[in-house]
Amino acid sequence: MRGDDIPALGILPLGTANDFATSVGIPEALDKALKLAIAGNAIAIDIAQVNKQTCFINMATGGFGTRITTETPEKLKAALGGVSYIIHGLMRMDTLQPDRCEIRGENFHWQGDALVIGIGNGRQAGGGQQLCPNALINDGLLQLRIFTGDEILPALVSTLKSDEDNPNIIEGASSWFDIQAPTRNHF
Repeated sequence: MRGDDIPALGILPLGTANDFATSVGIPEALDKALKLAIAGNAIAIDIAQVNKQTCFINMATGGFGTRITTETPEKLKAALGGVSYIIHGLMRMDTLQPDRCEIRGENFHWQGDALVIGIGNGRQAGGGQQLCPNALINDGLLQLRIFTGDEILPALVSTLKSDEDNPNIIEGASSWFDIQAPTRNHF
């Protein structure tokens, strides 16, 4: 689209966890968010596309976290908001299994077992979890973060303690990613 033909979109924090709104500084208070949508300055953001058909902003996720997000009961989300995902995830630890996959991007290649995959131009998902903390909404790049399935319990404990130099976290950046898996992955 040409610069003056690009539509402006106002975003209101009406979701369960409002991860995108939070990560880009949209106020939680609906009246303030509405004022910002009406009177604020429009900012260009990147829109990502999956399989040449579905578009997204913020984050596309795969693996255990996605299963939890889609399975968390609506009543629990309505009552507890973003915390409901953590509670439901803890209740479903018996289903924690990595998915084998291969991921390619510009100057990026990884193959292995992934517990959680996050690809985004937004920083957080799943109720405030900083899944792609280095992501920017308008730099033309997608950030990738993989939590590997190597040694599942130690991986979870070390991931909760620190991201720095964690061998169970793989990161990459690219304008595109291709994911191949021998079985259907929840995305």
